[in-house]
Amino acid sequence: MASKSQIPYSHLLVSLVFFIFYVIVAELTPSRGWLWLKIVGLFLMPVAAVFIFYPFYLLRRHGKCQRGSSYLHTQEVVANSLYSIVRQPQYLGYILLVLGFMCIHQNWICTVIGVTIVLSLYLQAKAEEEHCVRKFGDEYLSYMRRVPRFNVVLGIMRRISRS
Repeated sequence: MASKSQIPYSHLLVSLVFFIFYVIVAELTPSRGWLWLKIVGLFLMPVAAVFIFYPFYLLRRHGKCQRGSSYLHTQEVVANSLYSIVRQPQYLGYILLVLGFMCIHQNWICTVIGVTIVLSLYLQAKAEEEHCVRKFGDEYLSYMRRVPRFNVVLGIMRRISRS
C-alpha cells in the first residue's frame, strides 16, 4: 500500500528556525538557576542522542529501504526495538534535547522559545503519522493502537505485557 505522498515538513522547518534562534538567545542571555536542573538537562542530552540517532539504523535495517534510498523511504512499518516502545523516537529525542537545553538555560525567553519548538515538533510528529497512515494503511493504524507516540513508560509497560 505504499504511496508517493510527501511528508509535510512545515512544522519541522518552524522548529529548526526557532532552535537556531534559541541557540543565539541562549548565548546572549545569562544562564542562572538551580544546579540540579542543569544536571537534569545534562542527563537528558545523551538520552536524547540515543532516541535521535539509533532510529537511523533501525529504519535502514528493518524498514526494507531500497538500495541507495534514504532511511526515510521505508517500505515496511518498523515496530521493533525503540519503535516497539514509542512510535516517534526521533521526535521524542528532539523534544528531550530541547527540554535539556531549557533545563540548562533557565530563563524565561529560552523557555518560551523551547515550548514553541516542542509544540512544533509535536505537530510535525502528528503530521508524519498521518502520512504513515496513508502510506501503510491498516498496518500502521494497528501499530498506533499498540504503541504510544511519546510515552516511554506506557510503551515499556505495553511491551512487557505483550511478551
